[in-house]
Order: sequence, then structure tokens, then C-alpha cells
Amino acid sequence: MSAYRPEFEAALRLFAEASEAMDRRGLPRPILVGGAAAELYSTSALTTGDFDFCTPVRSELEITVTVY
Repeated sequence: MSAYRPEFEAALRLFAEASEAMDRRGLPRPILVGGAAAELYSTSALTTGDFDFCTPVRSELEITVTVY
């Protein structure tokens, strides 16, 4: 059983898949920041409702995320 909220874990899995897809295309992986990063670090002791990330290729990430 996971220590994370099920909704957060599902979103994290999608984020990981998109990150892997970016890497396979030779693009930099996005970096998770903000509340979602705090929830990951705190094992859901803190909760958030969104995922914020940093990337130098935002348009490419937006295209990749629509696939997932």
C-alpha cells in the first residue's frame, strides 16, 4: 500500500510517463515544484490540488502531456 493519496499517486504516475517521453525525445525532463513537490517530499502529509513544474521547453511538454 502506498503512503500517498491515491489521486496524487495517479497524477504522479502520469507526470512520470510524460517525463519519460520527454527524455526519450532527447528533451530535458520537467522539474516538479510547488505544492506537488511538497506533497511528494512529505509523503502526502501536505496536500495539493495541482502540479507545477519548470521546464525550458514548455510548449514541448504541453504537447507531450496531451497524449497522457
